[in-house]
Amino acid sequence: MNSKSGVLILGERKAVALQRQRDAVQSLGLWVPLIPVLLLIAFGDLRFGNLGESLSSTNRLLAVFGTALLMVHLALVARIPWIERILGLDKMTAAHKKLGKPLVGVLLAHMITSLAAFAVVSRISIWQAVTDLNLHYLSVGIATLGLLLMLLVTISSIRAARKVLSYEAWFLIHLTAYIAVAIAIPHQYELGTDLLAQPPVASFFTLLYAFVFGNMLVFKLVTPLAMSYRSKLKIAKIQKLDERTIYVEISGKNLGSFDFQAGQFFMLRILTGKQWWRPHPFSLSHFDNQSLGFTIGIRGDDTSWLTQNQVGTGVILEGPFGVFTELKRSKPDVVLMGSGIGITPILSLANTVAAQPGDVSILYRVSDLASAPLLSELEAVAAERGHALYVEAGPRGQGGVFSANSDSPNSNDASLMLNKFPKLHTSDIYICGPKPWTDKVLDTLDQLGVAKTQIHLEEFAW
Repeated sequence: MNSKSGVLILGERKAVALQRQRDAVQSLGLWVPLIPVLLLIAFGDLRFGNLGESLSSTNRLLAVFGTALLMVHLALVARIPWIERILGLDKMTAAHKKLGKPLVGVLLAHMITSLAAFAVVSRISIWQAVTDLNLHYLSVGIATLGLLLMLLVTISSIRAARKVLSYEAWFLIHLTAYIAVAIAIPHQYELGTDLLAQPPVASFFTLLYAFVFGNMLVFKLVTPLAMSYRSKLKIAKIQKLDERTIYVEISGKNLGSFDFQAGQFFMLRILTGKQWWRPHPFSLSHFDNQSLGFTIGIRGDDTSWLTQNQVGTGVILEGPFGVFTELKRSKPDVVLMGSGIGITPILSLANTVAAQPGDVSILYRVSDLASAPLLSELEAVAAERGHALYVEAGPRGQGGVFSANSDSPNSNDASLMLNKFPKLHTSDIYICGPKPWTDKVLDTLDQLGVAKTQIHLEEFAW
């Protein structure tokens, strides 16, 4: 099948191959923390003859496991292209969030067992061990500070805290995580007998540090700076579409070198005094070789400030990111579902997806038609390409996916969905919108028994 981006391969074999790629990368992530543990068991002369030896050996195992787990935690947000193209940045970020609390738990256990082992061996109280280790060994004191910073970051990621914090405040707190990691590492080389005395363990961590920090340097700093500078990126247009939505167009040279696909997003960094230090994720709504267009919902401080920027202001783009693309498609039919500003990548896909008239169905859920972003553009694309378009406007219906103004307002979401999309079970389904709405869509698809491999999700949440 042909698409605007080239020849598209479909079929069950492709679906199986994509799943195997995901399984392989996830298995690698599971093995990384286990490898140093196995090396330590094999070469580390662990002993459990008495309380002191038991605490010391347990501490050593927790140290290598926790350190490797920390590197996996960082790798998930290092934006490593070959991993991101398989898993997608949103899923990697979600895994990063889920791993945060267990990681801090392991590191706390490492600290507690190290203090207990030192206290038992030195025959002092645990409080004396805390004082001696932190005051007499500078690297330990700094590592303790690093752990406290990690605790702060973890607390800020709790759902209740995220409701209070703006994205900008949350992002600033999370920058301290890099400081925490940097100041925690030195104590391993000063007091970490396994790193110093066990060549297999030392070699493993040297390679792991080089891989993670090298990728972070290249793909989070050097590549975005180099490509943005070479392309001379700048704001070409800012247009306020309504009270909650703006359109920002970026122009530059040879934008095709960014190698983006419909449905992907970029991290956009505006080079002004207030905004240069924090990027924001925005999906493409329009693109060609001369310009990239972003339709953006005004939701926080920075998105409000976007309207105050001047045409000609420089920008840096990181990306593209996301697997919300046709490259993950394996079925001939496609269902696109978007809500609110989540319609942005849906529009891009609707415009470029390889399809015959009738192959693509679109659901657009909005509060009201007057403030529906990109509705006229979506209607034009649907009419031109023969896509079926269903616009659901109004208050929530019985289940929350459709509106109370639906054709059958008393029906549940499952029956409504099957009525509108009878080929749902044999389609690739792309969903993008606010998390509460996407959760309801996923629940409905689960009720209908739709395979998870058919579902491609892009959530607008942080």
